[in-house]
Amino acid sequence: MKRKRNRITNLAESTRTGDIARLKSAWENAAKIDKPQASATDLLIYDRIGPDYWSGGGITHQSVTDWLGALPVEAAEITVRVNSPGGDVFEGVGIYNALVAWQAGQDGRKITVRIDALAASIASVIAMAGDEIIIGGNAMMMIHRASTITMGNAADHQSTAATLESIDQIIVDTYEARTGQKPEDLKAWLNGETYMTAAEAVERGFADRSENLKGKPEPKEEPEALDKQSVARLAAARLMQAKSRQAAVSAHLATHAK
Repeated sequence: MKRKRNRITNLAESTRTGDIARLKSAWENAAKIDKPQASATDLLIYDRIGPDYWSGGGITHQSVTDWLGALPVEAAEITVRVNSPGGDVFEGVGIYNALVAWQAGQDGRKITVRIDALAASIASVIAMAGDEIIIGGNAMMMIHRASTITMGNAADHQSTAATLESIDQIIVDTYEARTGQKPEDLKAWLNGETYMTAAEAVERGFADRSENLKGKPEPKEEPEALDKQSVARLAAARLMQAKSRQAAVSAHLATHAK
């Protein structure tokens, strides 16, 4: 039987299927994806990684490369904002390497990554390109092993399994370089399909700091209350002032009455 291997993914969602006509239409729509514009220095990773043939969306290696290429030469810092469930492994690796290559192209360049809601699967690998990784206080990261679907004989499946093992190692190497964690710990987290809160991501080195959650405004400080003696002295002074004014008025009237 002829082997059929689908794209290798690292995606936090179930695989969807559909008929050929719909797939063809979606593929054509994917080719019309508007490339990110370099009107600002914020790169939004707010979609799945790789072309989404169902919706016509997706963040691709090519679109990110084009965005970086359109940046002004003098651009010294970019911010990569992430809210993505992951997607195609090699598209994600390409995006990570494109970001690293842009930074290496000129001294003094900096990449700040902000995880706005979710950096899952291969999107979390892209986040590792940041010199500073900032995660929202209520955001999350998720890491797990790569997966795909293979059709064929035993040799076909064994070949795919070996490929997946190699890809898992690539992911571990990328995490290890940025987090400083031990490979055995990283592999255990991958096996467990681990979701990390902001605090856990910072603790494990997947982020450098987390943003504070918005709280209630601090109450305004009331002026200190006057003690009883101060109140009494103030009342006495005001009474003396009133009596003095009354005496002056009485004297004035008496003078003009003569």
